[in-house]
Amino acid sequence: MLKDEGRHRQFGWDVLDWLMLSAGPRPFEQVRLEVPGMVDAAARAYGAVPRPTVSDHGTFPQEVSTWGMAPRSDYARVVTEALRRDVVPRLAERGLAPAVDLP
Repeated sequence: MLKDEGRHRQFGWDVLDWLMLSAGPRPFEQVRLEVPGMVDAAARAYGAVPRPTVSDHGTFPQEVSTWGMAPRSDYARVVTEALRRDVVPRLAERGLAPAVDLP
């Protein structure tokens, strides 16, 4: 899955840029209204913003780790870092600000 992630990511940014630059003011306004909530929802769903009802079960057995699974805390750390390092700055360059307050 990770082999294609870079292309998928770039496609998403390209589509966002197309919507904002080529599709006219109405789609841009819709993107501007929707994107912050989408980022917030993704951050919450993937653990970048802690949810008190979800517990972390610590480390996984080695065989589970080899399948590419990670404990919730590790996954949340990676998602938070990706949002901070890549997603939020790229959105800011486009005049979009996510609603989420990252820890």
